[in-house]
Amino acid sequence: MTWRTLLLASLLAGCTMAGKVKGRVVQGPPVALQTSTGEMVPLVLKGPLLEALAHTEGHWVDVSGRYNGSKLKVEEWYPVQGAHGMSAWMGTLQPGPNLLDFRTGALYRVVFDDPSMEAWVGSVVLVEGRQDNPEQIHVVHGQVLVHGSEL
Repeated sequence: MTWRTLLLASLLAGCTMAGKVKGRVVQGPPVALQTSTGEMVPLVLKGPLLEALAHTEGHWVDVSGRYNGSKLKVEEWYPVQGAHGMSAWMGTLQPGPNLLDFRTGALYRVVFDDPSMEAWVGSVVLVEGRQDNPEQIHVVHGQVLVHGSEL
């Protein structure tokens, strides 16, 4: 059997296949990723952090999950590049000296252009900017993805 035959058989049987896609977030319905080749991959988002992906239009992200037919049910996603063309990071903003805690366990000190962003402590945020040194990110743009009370 070829891989195409196996793929068709698994789709007809209702099985899902693991998948990983990199693309630019496009509003729907449904929300989709547009890959570098122009292919549109429709996404299924369930849960606060996954649903937050729908509010990141224009960002380039890596998404992993399981295909169910032509749709990808998202299990995990990470930003790669922001909508403004800068590097992007996602994490929980910690109190104190404004530390951004990434799901990988890395901690970065963050410096905000807009001081009102400091009110985001305890929330999962998506930020864009530049890395000034190995331990510090200068944030130019950002948004709250999930408020601390919703985690």
